[in-house]
Amino acid sequence: MTGRGNIRNLEGMRFGRLVVTGEHKRMRMCTLWKCVCSCGTEKFISGQDLLRGATRSCGCLQKEMVTSINKARAIKQAPT
Repeated sequence: MTGRGNIRNLEGMRFGRLVVTGEHKRMRMCTLWKCVCSCGTEKFISGQDLLRGATRSCGCLQKEMVTSINKARAIKQAPT
């Protein structure tokens, strides 16, 4: 059986647009960390997702990417 005593402290670290401000909750298989996005939104995200790069923002990054893609498509399809 492995112990959970060796949890990596992520506080103060930046992951994409997220900055870890503190530990929120330890769960059975992971630790949730309180993070603040560069847009100001607070989210609770698992350390595993932060460390493997699965979560880089509160969701604002994906919204911006979709908006950018849709604008590029609209320009490309616009009649000249």
